[in-house]
Amino acid sequence: MVDLKDISKKDRLIMGVSGGADSVFLLLYLFKRGYKNLIIAHVNHQTRGKENEKDAIFVHNLSKKLNLPFEEIIIEKHKKGNAEDYFRNKRYEFFEELRQKYKANWIITAHHLNDNIETILLNFTRGANISGLTGIHFKDENRHIIRPLLNISRDEIEKQLKNWKQKFRVDSSNYNIDHSRNRIRQNVIPELKKINPNLEKTLKENIENLKETANFIKNKTDSWIKTNYKNNQFEINKFLNQALTIQNSILSRIFKKIHGNTNKFNQNHLKQIRKILEQNISNKKKEFGPGHFIEIRKDKDAKVARISLKNK
Repeated sequence: MVDLKDISKKDRLIMGVSGGADSVFLLLYLFKRGYKNLIIAHVNHQTRGKENEKDAIFVHNLSKKLNLPFEEIIIEKHKKGNAEDYFRNKRYEFFEELRQKYKANWIITAHHLNDNIETILLNFTRGANISGLTGIHFKDENRHIIRPLLNISRDEIEKQLKNWKQKFRVDSSNYNIDHSRNRIRQNVIPELKKINPNLEKTLKENIENLKETANFIKNKTDSWIKTNYKNNQFEINKFLNQALTIQNSILSRIFKKIHGNTNKFNQNHLKQIRKILEQNISNKKKEFGPGHFIEIRKDKDAKVARISLKNK
């Protein structure tokens, strides 16, 4: 089921359209149901030469057929660092610029159930907390993003496009197994489906169960931080009285509060910080992300963990 509960037909929407099956399906699905205040946003990553140009022409022609505004960005070629992160950041920067330009309500992307399964398997393989194992979120209010297709499989999307006799573009780079996500898609998931032919349905149910657990942990963590984390510090004994899962969540949430994300906060770092807190020895300290450290100090009758700038 396409989830449109948070989108009104009056809303102005920035719609990311690559030309692939998922985004073409979502664009037409919205348009056929009266969601016509759409701005089509296309990103040319310059990774496949002529193919990229043909994608842009295809999407532009589709926008003209539907009489919808078309916007395109050509991203400079990636030079260093993680290419996937680079292109993702550039895409969402472009979408946000358009949202502000058109005073749009939401950015709509066509991530579907299979994308979510691939993300979860990648996160599981690389190591992730329970939040990472819930995958892609339907709604990101802070960034004004909604993903209505997370309950729809790739097979369902392509079947509907076939019924509509609608063409779409195929990204040849999706078959390059040098990329981790493609190896998951091409090699791992087919093997898992031999064990469980209803893999998508099963993992969809598992995702919902994990989301409930993640929400419980989040609420418990938020409540603890609100009560106990004051002036960049918390009492260690009160922290150690919490279940291990909640301890990890508290530290991760404080790290994110300070740095904006947890990209440089891995499980090994988490264990090292917990070990220092368990030892509870005054003046012990450990790096707590760029420019910060966490230090054990005596404060009145209790020992506290304080997060400070390194130069203080």
